Amino acid sequence: VAGVDRTITGRVVLESPPDTLDRNELKLGVALQERASLRAPVDDRLAFEIRGVGPLPYQFRLTGLPEGGYFQTLRLGGRDLPAPEIEIPEEGSPGPLEVLIAFDAATLSGTVQPPESVGRGHRVTHATVALFPEENQSAYLVVRRIATDPTGVFTLTGIAPGVYTAFALPGGSVLEWDDPEVRRQFARYGRSVDLGRGKKVTVELTLAPESDGSQ
Repeated sequence: VAGVDRTITGRVVLESPPDTLDRNELKLGVALQERASLRAPVDDRLAFEIRGVGPLPYQFRLTGLPEGGYFQTLRLGGRDLPAPEIEIPEEGSPGPLEVLIAFDAATLSGTVQPPESVGRGHRVTHATVALFPEENQSAYLVVRRIATDPTGVFTLTGIAPGVYTAFALPGGSVLEWDDPEVRRQFARYGRSVDLGRGKKVTVELTLAPESDGSQ
């Protein structure tokens, strides 16, 4: 990329953090993703500086989120950006960034049951619960996954508020569940959940098939 590399600065804003949050224990990091990642730590003043930035569009990433917190929005010049994306102009700098972490997250818990063909007397001992944002949701919502315990129970915290579809996926599944078309094919195994701010929802999920031939 021709031209002079830039340095992007910014700060993290904690919105209504819990009293139990120890800021000295935070290990936040930021990254700009294009062909490769440009990474930088967030210091104890919650400030960051990303060097070597070229005039390109980047995806903004935040790592090391504290328990119960979620990436709410990216703000530039006092304006909330519609997606965690930033485009670096050919000339000049886009200005300092603000990264908002909110703590009014939702929680999803529940159990995973075997398919009816197996029978309810059996126990699901190994499954992954995947939470996929539904269409027309905020671009800040991301796919979340968590493994169940040996009894098929799970609890997923720190969920950005929104509407999702939850699936219980078997270990070793060969299906591409990140593909929306695959999820449409197995829609009867999904459960739509409306996870509002601070909401706690409990669901029962049926284990999805391992392959197309096991529906």
